Amino acid sequence: MLDYRKLTKNGQLTLPMWFRDKYHLETGELIELLEVEEGLLIKPFKMIDKNSAVQDVIRILNAAGDKMKDMKEEEVMKLVGQEIKNIRRKDENSH
Repeated sequence: MLDYRKLTKNGQLTLPMWFRDKYHLETGELIELLEVEEGLLIKPFKMIDKNSAVQDVIRILNAAGDKMKDMKEEEVMKLVGQEIKNIRRKDENSH
């Protein structure tokens, strides 16, 4: 659905009720603002359970196995970041 909104002089934006209802957003909840190639993506912020996140990182490290020892720090961070994105996509698709 296409919807137009105007920013206030303070840079605030009111999200329409249909959007808040569809994404189960309540007053005071956090949303994510992501810069993407096409512009700005606004999406609900999902808190990741600390224990679940730790288990996900352990799973990622175990799956990578011996190749981890030859990886540079940036490569490890990229791998973990990509896996976190995959986990979030799975969570979003399961709702």
